Amino acid sequence: MTESRPWRLLMDVEGVVFDPLPAVVAALRRALLRVGRPAPLGQDLDWVASVPLGTTLATLVGHDGQCRAAFLGHLQHYYRSQSWRGLPAYPGIAEALRRLRHEAEAEIVLVSAHDMDTAWRQAVDQGLDDVFDSVVCPERGCCPECRQKLVIQLIRESSESHRVAWLTDMPAELVQARRRGVMGIAAAWGRAPLRAIRGGEPTVLAERPEQLPDALTLPQAWLDSLMAPWSPSKRAPAPVSPPR
Repeated sequence: MTESRPWRLLMDVEGVVFDPLPAVVAALRRALLRVGRPAPLGQDLDWVASVPLGTTLATLVGHDGQCRAAFLGHLQHYYRSQSWRGLPAYPGIAEALRRLRHEAEAEIVLVSAHDMDTAWRQAVDQGLDDVFDSVVCPERGCCPECRQKLVIQLIRESSESHRVAWLTDMPAELVQARRRGVMGIAAAWGRAPLRAIRGGEPTVLAERPEQLPDALTLPQAWLDSLMAPWSPSKRAPAPVSPPR
């Protein structure tokens, strides 16, 4: 059966368009200085990309609640206030996204963990302001845990009008895409380990940005076969009444 609904691609720019780690580390150093816990200039802080935020706080700031709150406030301020022009985009990603718009006629939605101003500046600084059809952000500003919730909400709202694809470099989000019966496209060209990305069981694994347009132009029968084991109809039915 031919699927006539258009594609809606949900994505963030961080980790997919550019590597945010240099900007995170720069903001981290300034925030540590503000709370009186400066990191030595030669100290490698790249490890923060592979651990939970709680581990970063415990290691660099300690357990004092007031100090943690001040540190997080400074970190968000310094991260949002910088320019992303100095962070090079992954080679080929801009061209791939523009091809998606024209060849697959995809609607591309930027879903960010940041406030609207920061999210839009990230897109503009990367020269992608002509790529995104809309930008969706948390209502209360910077909220990393809110981004996944926003994507899930958009999946629910899009189910009748669009086929949905979720482009991400985060294994946990690929798992969510699978559970919700939408195409999970793994952006495997960034910092995330390939083994971890495979563990998220993506529908499509793209090791290079130029492979993206092919993902949304695969024959529908092939896509159906890839996604069938994860579609909502294949899950166990919900109980008629809650357990007592």
